[in-house]
Amino acid sequence: MADAAHRPEAFLDPGAARPHRVMALLRERGGQNARVTFFELFFDLVFVFAITQLSHRLLEHLTVRGAAETLLLLLAVWWAWMYTCWTTNWFSPDHPAIRLMLVAVMIAGLFMAAMLAPWHGFATPLLGRSSTTEWTIDGSHMAERCQLFLIIALGETVLVTGSTLGGHTPSAAVAAGFVSAFVGTVALWWIYFDHTAEAAAGRIAASADPGRLGRSAYTFIHIVMIAGIVVGAVADEKVMAHPGGHVDTAFAVVALGGPALFVAGHSLFKQVVFGGFTAARVTALLALAVLAVPALATDVLTPLALHICSSVVVVALALWDVRAHRLRRRESAHLLGPAHAAGEEATAGR
Repeated sequence: MADAAHRPEAFLDPGAARPHRVMALLRERGGQNARVTFFELFFDLVFVFAITQLSHRLLEHLTVRGAAETLLLLLAVWWAWMYTCWTTNWFSPDHPAIRLMLVAVMIAGLFMAAMLAPWHGFATPLLGRSSTTEWTIDGSHMAERCQLFLIIALGETVLVTGSTLGGHTPSAAVAAGFVSAFVGTVALWWIYFDHTAEAAAGRIAASADPGRLGRSAYTFIHIVMIAGIVVGAVADEKVMAHPGGHVDTAFAVVALGGPALFVAGHSLFKQVVFGGFTAARVTALLALAVLAVPALATDVLTPLALHICSSVVVVALALWDVRAHRLRRRESAHLLGPAHAAGEEATAGR
């Protein structure tokens, strides 16, 4: 990501006969933040299918090798989407040439998702390196695109939960697994979107170096949260299919590892954007680790009981975030007045 090709100006030749044609390809850089276009949302539909394919593949190959292969494929899907995200941050998706390019990428992406074949990246030598301060990106657009991809992953989890419920005979245990899965998904949404997402988007939009945050917080760290959602979707499907009996190692790993990956990724995200970890996230990670002991060393917990305990941890974290956010706003309003409290929204994600 860190090379001269990451500057759209690198594509412009000052001596070109008709530079206006090249300029027409670029997004306008004005005072207002760029919006995500309808065509970009249409483009993302391919990756709804891709995320579904990944979770099903992991479910069918729930081994160390299967997990490693799924991780490789997830990275391929993520980078295919992320490089397009950077491209549409610089170039206008409403230009016919860019739309045709995106259609071609959609075809390739759909084929990749259907075949689940490895995707090999290609190096771009001799282009040199550049500083992130030279990357002309729209921070708010980058943030919104990554937020929408996370919504895609959460949406795939909802689809898995609903389709699995529809494929099984209704029972109290299956219904309890369904509720646990759905509530856990809502909690993950709440942790990310309740106030952190908006505050982080404000940070990158106002940053003097949005390229640094775009690279670290969004390009590299969001994939950890996406991986957590994909792994958690496998646990959701398995708990409804087999809510009772013995907890095997594979189920314990996905039931606890999915939420742990998401919380760890969100902790890193907050650290990069806001500059600090929160004790609540460390506590949540420790709680998930502690649950592994009775899950693997004893027969005390059934798959349903372990899944419920895991969901309780992320729900508790979501509720803690809501309470902490409200307390900060109340303290700011009391100590510094309503006007300053409104300004504190920029730091609400801490």
